[in-house]
Formats: sequence, structure tokens, C-alpha cells
Amino acid sequence: MTEASLAQALLSFGGVKGSVISFGIEFLAGAMLGNRGSQIGRGVMTIAIDPAALGTERADEHVARLVREMHEAGVRTPGERTATRLEEAEARGEFELDDEVYEMLVRLASEFNVNPQ
Repeated sequence: MTEASLAQALLSFGGVKGSVISFGIEFLAGAMLGNRGSQIGRGVMTIAIDPAALGTERADEHVARLVREMHEAGVRTPGERTATRLEEAEARGEFELDDEVYEMLVRLASEFNVNPQ
């Protein structure tokens, strides 16, 4: 295996805690899928947890309380900033577009004789 192919592996997020969570999931997935440490041909595993199956009757209330407590502590939830920015842009009738995507769309419009304005 080349160094370049190793560089394409997904990196964990969240510093030390993210690395520990990533390691735990990798460990479980490898054991369940029969991976013996190979860097090539790793399987894909999805873990879905139904809170009701665990006896958590009011998971939605628990999550709402947790989010409220996070907000009260001044902490944003994952994706909240992006959601807020999208809502604000939509209210203005706008949306964000990467420069590369915009340039590709202008090029395609030109190829198909469409006025991008």
C-alpha cells in the first residue's frame, strides 16, 4: 500500500474524544465484519439505534432538554450555525454557492448557449 492511498483514509473529528469514538466504532465494525486489520477492502457498517427499543419512551423530550441546556450554556449544536445561515439566506431569496460550482455552471451555460443572468 502506498502512502498516497493511506492519506485518503477518513480522519476522525473532535480531537481526543472523536478519536476514541472512531476507534471504538472501527473496532466493533472490524470485529463484526471480519476485518483482520487490512487497510484495503474495508466494509461499510451502519449502526442505527432506536431509543424506543432501549426502553427510552421519551427520547425526543430528552434531546429537546439537552439542546435547551446546551443553548443556555452558550453552546451550539452540530449543524445549527449552517441551518441558521441557510434560513437567513432563504429569507433574503439567496443561497450560497462555491466559486468552483458557480464557474462550472457558467461554463455549462455557455456550452449550451444559456444566458446565466
